[in-house]
Amino acid sequence: MHTTDLLDCASPDILARFADPDLHRLFAPHREALTSHGFTWPTHGPVDRVALGRVLLRCGEQLPAALIDGLATVIALGTPDRLQHLAAVARTCGITTEDPNLDALGLAVLLWCERPKALAAFEAEQALPQVRKFVCWRLPHAPPALHPDHPGIAAFAQSVDAWLVEHHHGTGSACTALIREGALWLSIRHGATLQRIAIHRDGQVDSLVIRPAVHDIVRIDAASGMVAVHVHGDRVHLTDCYQAALGTLLTGSADGITSTPLYSLRPLARGAAALSCADIPELARVTAVELTLLDVPRRGARLMLRSDNALADLSALGVNLGAARAVQTRFRLHWRDGRSRLVTVAPPRTCQLPHDADGRVIAAWLAARGFLLTDTESAHVCAAVA
Repeated sequence: MHTTDLLDCASPDILARFADPDLHRLFAPHREALTSHGFTWPTHGPVDRVALGRVLLRCGEQLPAALIDGLATVIALGTPDRLQHLAAVARTCGITTEDPNLDALGLAVLLWCERPKALAAFEAEQALPQVRKFVCWRLPHAPPALHPDHPGIAAFAQSVDAWLVEHHHGTGSACTALIREGALWLSIRHGATLQRIAIHRDGQVDSLVIRPAVHDIVRIDAASGMVAVHVHGDRVHLTDCYQAALGTLLTGSADGITSTPLYSLRPLARGAAALSCADIPELARVTAVELTLLDVPRRGARLMLRSDNALADLSALGVNLGAARAVQTRFRLHWRDGRSRLVTVAPPRTCQLPHDADGRVIAAWLAARGFLLTDTESAHVCAAVA
């Protein structure tokens, strides 16, 4: 769910984007509430956007939450670049989209009013590309073929929901499954822990106890055997819950997914050679733009260096990467067409990278240089650590 500034939603310029029929449809369930706060809907003619915006701003706290939610959601999702996607969602719901005057905002309003669950699923899907930081595991063997309606996903969702209830995250979590970029994605919406915030009400400072709604993301890539989890707030125990639940789903055992190291920064000891990319056709060059080292320059210290060539700068400072302990590195990969992407590696299992077509190129480079470990290398690292 989007966090939205009500000033943006109530702006006359924003409200002017809505056709009058769409505004009537969106606010139809809330006309009495708006009337009680001084706004009267016209029986004919256009809606006064300025007057409507003033009521929304003046009385926002007292208006029904569904009114504000609907307005904020359709504004966030009803953008021209999403028109075709919204039309596809509408068609799957049996809603005709042949009206040439039906724009993206109109489609979003229609879905909000008639198929809110479908629009909520679309909203969750749109959030997926924004999530980049994942804790990753490699499966011991190829997972079963999964599709969004696989019954095992419902059992997985029930297991996670039971953990969330037991650990005071509220009830009623929801799991949405979809296929994107050849992988199965699960979006789990649930409540965070209770929070108390100070609010301003009628000239007085008061307290409000709320439970924010958050999303966790799971990505299962059967082709590579990789499983990745993004947990809101990086909660370790919740990550462990997902690991066990996914183990049951994908291997039949809660212990089926082991926490073996998946990433390593040992190749940095080779210096510039660790960043070669001649064997990856799409890439022109790779640079290390950030390095975090432990016990440098003395035991217990942490050194973080950011530059356009961190390896060269550390060498100039006399830092021996073969002896230092690197705990996180950020690389910038430059494509031959001029684009560049950032990827962050933090052993043993955390990586931040795009999960799209570029992500596969990045993963190939990480594996070729030894930053992404093979099964044999993982076992070797585990033995060395033990």
